[in-house]
Amino acid sequence: MGDESVPYFLGEGTTKTYQIPISHLDYKFIEKCTDIKHLEKILRVLRSGEEGCYPELTLVCEKRIERLDPRNRALRKDKPAATASDFTAEEWFDVEKECSKIDEDCEESNSKARFFSRPSLPIIEKKIDTTGMTKREKIFIATREKEKGNEAFATGDYAEAVTYYTRSISVIPTAAVYNNKAQAEIKLQDWDNALQDCEKVLDMEPGNIKALMRRATVHNHLQNYQTAIEDLNKVLSVEPENSMAKKSLQEIEEKLKGLKPVSEPQAKGKKILIEEIEDTEGREQNTEECERRGGDKREQSPDDLSILYSNRAACYLKEGNCSDCIQDCNRALELQPFSLKPLLRRAMANESMERYRQAYIDYKTVLQIDSSIQAANDSVNRITKTLLDQDGPSWREKLPPIPVVPVAVQLHRWDGGSLTSEDKPSTIDITMEKFKRLKNEGNDFVKMGKYEEAANKYSECMKLNTEECTVYTNRALCYLKLYKYEEAKRDCDHVLQLEDSNIKAFYRRALAYKGLQVRKKNMPGILKHGKKITIEEVEEGQFAPSEDAQTHHVAAEEAVPKAVPRRSSQKLRVSEPPNAYDFGQIINALNANKDKAACADLLTATDPKTLPVLLSNKLEGEILLIFIQSLEHYIAGKDPGLAYQHLFYLSKAERFKVVLALLSKNEKEEVQHLFDLLTESHSDQYSLEDLESLKEVYEL
Repeated sequence: MGDESVPYFLGEGTTKTYQIPISHLDYKFIEKCTDIKHLEKILRVLRSGEEGCYPELTLVCEKRIERLDPRNRALRKDKPAATASDFTAEEWFDVEKECSKIDEDCEESNSKARFFSRPSLPIIEKKIDTTGMTKREKIFIATREKEKGNEAFATGDYAEAVTYYTRSISVIPTAAVYNNKAQAEIKLQDWDNALQDCEKVLDMEPGNIKALMRRATVHNHLQNYQTAIEDLNKVLSVEPENSMAKKSLQEIEEKLKGLKPVSEPQAKGKKILIEEIEDTEGREQNTEECERRGGDKREQSPDDLSILYSNRAACYLKEGNCSDCIQDCNRALELQPFSLKPLLRRAMANESMERYRQAYIDYKTVLQIDSSIQAANDSVNRITKTLLDQDGPSWREKLPPIPVVPVAVQLHRWDGGSLTSEDKPSTIDITMEKFKRLKNEGNDFVKMGKYEEAANKYSECMKLNTEECTVYTNRALCYLKLYKYEEAKRDCDHVLQLEDSNIKAFYRRALAYKGLQVRKKNMPGILKHGKKITIEEVEEGQFAPSEDAQTHHVAAEEAVPKAVPRRSSQKLRVSEPPNAYDFGQIINALNANKDKAACADLLTATDPKTLPVLLSNKLEGEILLIFIQSLEHYIAGKDPGLAYQHLFYLSKAERFKVVLALLSKNEKEEVQHLFDLLTESHSDQYSLEDLESLKEVYEL
């Protein structure tokens, strides 16, 4: 007997596998054990036979595991492959015969379901009851059904697309919907219905290009070759360069070569396969309008026609007619690919219609062309958050591919045209680097409060690139800080000519208008104090008081920033600011000039209870300090009760605790000195206990 067998007979020791105590291989232990993992190990040891063969104990262990976890993987048993002896006589059959039956059944089911899609879904009614609907409601429903049909067509579900187009026609029959329905029926090879729909379009709009093209396609498949040729000739008479019509005509003529000789072969064009399913509204009068306005055919002036479509799209966007806006943008982009304004307007329209994926693609395309368009950057960030909430972390996988913008289009924004030499890109790169460097220097000057130097840097940037809107809005900000409102207004006007929806330009132009109105109001007050005032008309809107009859232009410029805030502060003695915005503007002007007396007048005219509302969340350390200094030097001695009220309600403002914690030691000493003055004074509006509790709020 070896040493290894001694523990087994003594009931001690562990198994070789899993190190399970030998005492656990017992009926009582297995019936009481609830640890499934441990039971699995015991079962493997029993099945392996390394400790001996115990069939009954193995069966008990399997049943115990089954009671605790019926679907446990340990209960699975290996099943050997079947052999010939495993089958009975009844189970043997002719394999080839059965396989042929299965193939026949599959072919029969496929033939029945060839033109049917999604049979499990409920049947959609093809007619909508419009009883009692207003005209606006009918237009809305018809447009919605048409868009559903477009979406179904885009996904390849042509039968469903036909259903939705039919529903739209039942509400308001339009040529565009009939056209789209005909295209879907062509995809389904439903030639008769497609021909009828094309005929209806041509009854409504004789000469409709798409209807003629699609009717020619139907006649071609119905082998009515001569009729198809007539339709294609009508298309080419209107659009001689239509590549798709040329290609179709050439194919039909090749089919007719054996039947009827063609007298005059058509000129070959560049072969382009165009798949059309865009909407064509009744307003589409492209060829006639172009001939009437320009005297040339559409193909001879695509840029002008693209601008017309883009302008009409802008009108539709203003009206809220997003569908027509998208159609005109599509047409403009067909004539002039990667044009900025149609891309931006189509993106805005798609975003308004909650087509966030299409809008995201257009905005990203715009940024490939010109990355400086702030509206596109903001919209991309906004739509990214929406798509993340809507589709989750994998939202990028659901996006359609973003088109790649040609390099020539990207460079066009900088050089004003196409490249004509190989060394052009290097020159542009140098210009871009210099532009970015000057712009960054201007931004740094703004951060340091050196607005005059920043404006000069931005002006140098404009010499390199006059199309960069950000530079103009930045320089407008500098002019506002320098009280040059007329110059700020001009910069904002220039930006809005390039980007009619630039938010910063609108806001800063509003501030410029406000500044110009303040100067006009202050003009009578200035005239009262001076004997002789000369107004220099070098820059519109600038003026300065002077004692001499001859005033130098530089003196006028220097006097304006100092005079305007001082005059505006005097008006605060009459009435308090009407809103938080005006209050903030006045406080910023007073703080810039450190005018404590004017600040005291402002606080005297302002009801202390309104301070938290007027300050909003704009309380800063400098504002708190000028309030304390004004109360200390001008108000505490005359009216300590008013000073106490201002201190009390000032502590109720937002960010008060944060600003108080950031005060320096010297600034806290000024606050302490103000409280000492109030302690020495007496007022009916507060007691010493009130003052002590307020000091605790100010952490003194």
